[in-house]
Amino acid sequence: MYDIYKSKGLDIDTTATTIVRIDGLDFECFEFTLKAPNGTVVLNQLMYAKLINGHSFGVNINYNNKKYKKEMLKALFDSQFRK
Repeated sequence: MYDIYKSKGLDIDTTATTIVRIDGLDFECFEFTLKAPNGTVVLNQLMYAKLINGHSFGVNINYNNKKYKKEMLKALFDSQFRK
């Protein structure tokens, strides 16, 4: 992802992968902040990944507004992944 964004002329801030617990399951989380050449934030991106029952499951949250981030994270963290 990093190389793709760089090839489009965007500056990127990234975080180390962290582990986030959702519904008792550990998800890997990786964050990107994409910036235009003038330093303006274009997009924030959160990527969550987990292997569930042998299947790769991922959730990408893209936002440029903290209110929308909060709403989308609430929906994700309210999710249930078990019967």
